[in-house]
Amino acid sequence: MTAGLALLLVFALARPAVAAVDKTPDDTWTANGRVNAVVTVGDRIYLGGAFTEVSNRSGSQVVTRNRLAAFDAATGAVVADWNPGADAEVLALAASEDGSRLFVGGRFASVGGQKRLRLAAVGTADGAVDQQWVAHASWHVRALEVSGNRLYVGGLFAKIKGVDRLRLAALDTITSDLDPTWAPTADNQVWALKAAPDGSRVYVGGFFRTISGESRDYLAAVDPVSGAVSSWRPTAACIRDSNPCNVLDVEATGDHVYAGVAGPGGQLLAYRSGDGAPAWRVRADGDVQAVHVRDGLVYAGGHFYERFGKNPDGSNIVRRRLAAADALTGAVDAFDPVVETNLGVWTMTSTDTHLYIGGDFTSVEGAPQRRFARFADPANAPPAPAGVFADGFESGDLSRWTNVYGSLTAQSEQVLTGAYAARATPDGSRAWAWRGLPEPHEELYYRLRFRIDARGTGQTYLAKLRRGDGTPLFGLYVGGDGRLGYRNMVAGVNRSSAVTVANGRWYEAQVRVRTGADGAVDVWLDGAAVAGLSLAEDFGSDPIGRVQLADDGLRTHDLTFDDVVVDTAPIAP
Repeated sequence: MTAGLALLLVFALARPAVAAVDKTPDDTWTANGRVNAVVTVGDRIYLGGAFTEVSNRSGSQVVTRNRLAAFDAATGAVVADWNPGADAEVLALAASEDGSRLFVGGRFASVGGQKRLRLAAVGTADGAVDQQWVAHASWHVRALEVSGNRLYVGGLFAKIKGVDRLRLAALDTITSDLDPTWAPTADNQVWALKAAPDGSRVYVGGFFRTISGESRDYLAAVDPVSGAVSSWRPTAACIRDSNPCNVLDVEATGDHVYAGVAGPGGQLLAYRSGDGAPAWRVRADGDVQAVHVRDGLVYAGGHFYERFGKNPDGSNIVRRRLAAADALTGAVDAFDPVVETNLGVWTMTSTDTHLYIGGDFTSVEGAPQRRFARFADPANAPPAPAGVFADGFESGDLSRWTNVYGSLTAQSEQVLTGAYAARATPDGSRAWAWRGLPEPHEELYYRLRFRIDARGTGQTYLAKLRRGDGTPLFGLYVGGDGRLGYRNMVAGVNRSSAVTVANGRWYEAQVRVRTGADGAVDVWLDGAAVAGLSLAEDFGSDPIGRVQLADDGLRTHDLTFDDVVVDTAPIAP
């Protein structure tokens, strides 16, 4: 522990009265590149980042959006007529107090086809670039904060509007005039800005060691009018030249200031707003990159994975890139969604009903959810899905399947970004995976995406359904002639269609299987019913107890998969 840093080490769970959002995300659109900033204005959610496309969760609808996008807060769908576009990465967003304009900061040189060097203002209604608001920055803008009629700006720049402003500046939100008196300086980049709720301070976080020549290690406060450095001086989480405890995000309430900290392991730190004394901290095993206070909890996002605090027995509290702690005590909340891959969560915001996150992630709770997600309050969460199982293969090892056989391998990227998720190559061995269901079902829907790059002479099974003891009931296959079909394995009968599957192309297949003597099968390919494959079948009396991916026979095909879902109701694209 750093000398002089006396604070509460957190072990226990949070107060029961504080309720986190539901850990299963709602269905919403996603992005094909990192989301760095999320802002809510009225009934819309605005995103900024490195993406060039947004899509619905299944990927069946893809829309070009160059680094800026807006979504409907109620439905999660993209707003069709809001599309300003930036020519390079957007790093920060902030809304004007009246909600009419969105301020944009980043690495770009133009927005909406107009020259705007790293700073711009666009309309929240139509995305039009504000013609009167022009404030070019000499280098990257990473942090924006609106308080009253001021826009506070932080980053790596040395000039704003051609005037010296070393990494910090303030602009008029209406005219873009540079505030002539607010001119604190930072000796290294600024990553975060947050105005105190009472407007008495502006908190600054980043990589700096001095503000206006005064020692302030990574976190400071300045006067909102004069820019003078406040006497508020919290003790840094650590002082290390090789791996410093830089502050990546800041949040503030009336009593506390919360900092997301990088460095050796990463930390979530709470300081008293009165004297800067530390209140509590949670140590993690990866950087805390985003912090957001909501309903008595501090949500933390980052790339921590195996540790976010300690249990009373000394064991790690495991949280995967997203966690929550009690705002007063720092006790780690039970909220534990699994957010997978890359550098995790980079930004958060909320409304009265939802928490929104953005970042690098590609799945949440085992289902594909690329770089943007929303979580509902328990009172507003949608009914629990009837779904039995879903796997986007984002873990990289098929660990969500009960057993994996042979050389079926998983990759970390989604099919929709140009890479495959799971692949069985034609080496003549077996490669398949199966999962036992929590309880047997008489009727199930099974949806998967697949591509065949090399087809053998016989049948290539895509999926099978089995009894609980492993006895096969049904198999969906592509024949040696490329025609889609299925086999009633109880009756030993094949059913073939006239629909052919071409090599090298992605398809989405969905089947409905009802067991029993009066059973039935329906098959859809890319959303269209397949003629000849909607039939009554006798599957005997036993229900479905296992689901299988790929072929358990000797393999002469090259087959790839993604986004496998098993449900008791039809599965939306």
